[in-house]
Amino acid sequence: MREMGNKAATFTGYNPVEMMEDLLGVDGFKEVIANVTLFEKEFPESVTQEQVEKAEMMVITMGVFGPDSEANKNATDNFMGCLSDRQVELIHSLNQNVLDRVSAVMVDPTTGEPTPAFVQETDKMMKRMEENPYMKLLNVLVDSLDEQPRREPLGFEAFNFIQYEVPKGL
Repeated sequence: MREMGNKAATFTGYNPVEMMEDLLGVDGFKEVIANVTLFEKEFPESVTQEQVEKAEMMVITMGVFGPDSEANKNATDNFMGCLSDRQVELIHSLNQNVLDRVSAVMVDPTTGEPTPAFVQETDKMMKRMEENPYMKLLNVLVDSLDEQPRREPLGFEAFNFIQYEVPKGL
C-alpha cells in the first residue's frame, strides 16, 4: 500500500496513503482498507436483480425529488428492506469503520471545522507539492499560459475572416 502512495506522490508530492496513515495510525489505516476490501469483495457477489432495480429506483428518486423527499425516503426503505442481514451488516460496517472513522479525523464533529491533525497533514502535503519538481514545472507552464495573448474559443477563429468595416462617409 505504501508503494502505491509513493508512486502517487512521484508527480505531485501528495501521498494519500501516508496522509491517512498519519491521521488514522498505521493499524487504523489497515483496518479501514480491510473494511473497504471486505465490502468490495463480498457485497457484489450477493446482489440480486431485485436489489439492483430497487437501488436504481432509489438513485432516480433522489435525483428527481431530492435527498430529503418522502419519495426518496420510501425508495431507500424499499432498497434497505430487500437486503440480506449480511448485506446490511456490510453497509453498516463500511459506514462506521470507514466513512465515520475517516470523517472524524478530518472534521471535528462538534464544530464542523477541520481537525488540527488534518490541517497539519494538509500543510505538510501542500509544502511537498510546492517543492515537487514536476509540480514546479507544471506551475511554470501554467504561468506562461497567462502571459500569452488570449485566443478565441475553438470555432470562433474560423469566422475571423468575415470582418467587415463600414466605409467612411456612410
